[in-house]
Amino acid sequence: MPTEKGNSTPAPASRTITILLSIDNKLLCYDGFAKNNNDFEVIDLNTGVKQLRERIIAKTTAINNNRATNTLLTIIKPTMESSYKTLVAVLDEMTINEVKKYAVANIDNDDR
Repeated sequence: MPTEKGNSTPAPASRTITILLSIDNKLLCYDGFAKNNNDFEVIDLNTGVKQLRERIIAKTTAINNNRATNTLLTIIKPTMESSYKTLVAVLDEMTINEVKKYAVANIDNDDR
């Protein structure tokens, strides 16, 4: 959450998934934040949302196994090339998978 000084409250990378929305219904997903992780997965929504759903479920299960009171944090970052349809599909997955904490944010330099 932004503070009065404009800084963000840090979110633990261990509970975070970042989803970058790209062109042609493609997503780039990685755990944590871009500056901490170069290991990402490309998900093609043209073939369905199964991969995204499985990634969310796996991360949620891992979090619940380690910390019963914490929940998944998801950061959704649409690019200028992504479509509104892709954003809606990802937001639908947040609802379907009962992800209670997510945010739509701007792409920053670490994500480029």
